[in-house]
Amino acid sequence: MALTTVQDIGGCRAVMTDIRGVRKLANRTGNVVKDYITTPKSDGYRSIHLVETYQPSTDRHEAHAGRRIEIQIRTRLQHAWATAVETVDSTLQQNIKGGHGERDWRRFFVLASGLIALQEDTPVPSDCPSDRTSLIQELRSTAQKLDVVAQLHGLSSTLQYLTNRNPLKGSHAYVMVLDMEKRRTSITRFGRTDPSEVAAQYLKMEKEYFGDPRFQVVQVRVSKIRELKRAYPNYYLDTQAFLSFISRAIEEPHK
Repeated sequence: MALTTVQDIGGCRAVMTDIRGVRKLANRTGNVVKDYITTPKSDGYRSIHLVETYQPSTDRHEAHAGRRIEIQIRTRLQHAWATAVETVDSTLQQNIKGGHGERDWRRFFVLASGLIALQEDTPVPSDCPSDRTSLIQELRSTAQKLDVVAQLHGLSSTLQYLTNRNPLKGSHAYVMVLDMEKRRTSITRFGRTDPSEVAAQYLKMEKEYFGDPRFQVVQVRVSKIRELKRAYPNYYLDTQAFLSFISRAIEEPHK
């Protein structure tokens, strides 16, 4: 049956411990619209989407009756993967979620999703090795090339600092230089200023550290940090959970 054309009123997400919990919850409604776990998206996204209609309990909200509510159901590891994608997109201007970004980053997240799928005994994304040994070998190579562990740890830790200790109020953007070797970050803060000033500082830092793999220069706007915080309130813990999972895999003995 085709979905109605009324506009969504909202959405919510349920994060379950494991696949069994996801399936159990999804089966309670029987209104699955997209099963991206059985058939993962080509970028590695995995989740179950359901759509229900809003039934108001009071006359005050009657105007919204019949509007759609999208429900996403996923496992903790699937959610950790999605959080890591959002963190990279918000800070490194990759837009992996939108089907863009650098090839190595896109490939890394497809492989990471495949590894999670193998652990959960579910189908891997298309164009992803189904053999665990082959998958880990390629994942290890890609992760090392990108220095994924250092980059994601640095990005998530710095964003947590900016969110929790250095108020975002009055700031418009930041230019950050991540020192991968010493795991330190220098931050230049910008208020409500001409965007060209932010871009100029970013280009200056890019030029200074060009070709040095120890440093990553990042430009991030406060609006992006706030969007990340709203969509993924526990993004720091989720990203660290993802990193822990990936680290254990790439540190497995070579076979």
